[in-house]
Amino acid sequence: ASGSEDEAIALNIRPQSSDPSETFNVKIELTAATAQTLLDEGVTELNLSYLDSNNILQTINLLDAGASKEIVDFKTVSDLKITPPSDWSGKLNLNVTSSTVDTVVIDGNPYTDTNKGDTLPLEVVVKGVADPVVITEHNNPRVTENSMDGDHTDGAGRGHISIHSIFDVVRIDIDGSETLTVRVTGLDTGFDLVGAPLLTNGTGTERVWVLTEAQ
Repeated sequence: ASGSEDEAIALNIRPQSSDPSETFNVKIELTAATAQTLLDEGVTELNLSYLDSNNILQTINLLDAGASKEIVDFKTVSDLKITPPSDWSGKLNLNVTSSTVDTVVIDGNPYTDTNKGDTLPLEVVVKGVADPVVITEHNNPRVTENSMDGDHTDGAGRGHISIHSIFDVVRIDIDGSETLTVRVTGLDTGFDLVGAPLLTNGTGTERVWVLTEAQ
């Protein structure tokens, strides 16, 4: 199974039996290694959800050690999904165990036999998605010619203004999986952006610079 971060991912689990009267109980668990990795990353909630036979949404936190991970009467459930942690991408390794349940009623008394099947692996790939950034423009950033003298000049006598006094750019996703670059264009002739590489040749407003997050 695969899907994108911040989206519920459908799981296609279809246990089968040669006896159509049998039902199934299905247990879905994280592997010990995957669970430990998530806990080490500070993740405490990884939800498995489904609609039961009454069309009521049920949720299981696969990282809750005390919660049952078994779905009873699996034939009657629908819309089985797993929701990865917010802004998380990577691979989730699951173990799926299906048990067949055979119930027969004799003289009004039910007799049930359960046969536990093999445990099979299920890999869920969560693909990363680039998140938007927040650009904050400072209110009416203005400078005068006189203010560009003294400490605001470089060695060649040219005045300069910190770009952070004009705007700031902040990433929403801070888990370290994304990098940020900023394109700056529209500067008139006579203005230059110092310390950033020029992406395109040209003059005036045609020029494009690229800034790293550190810049």
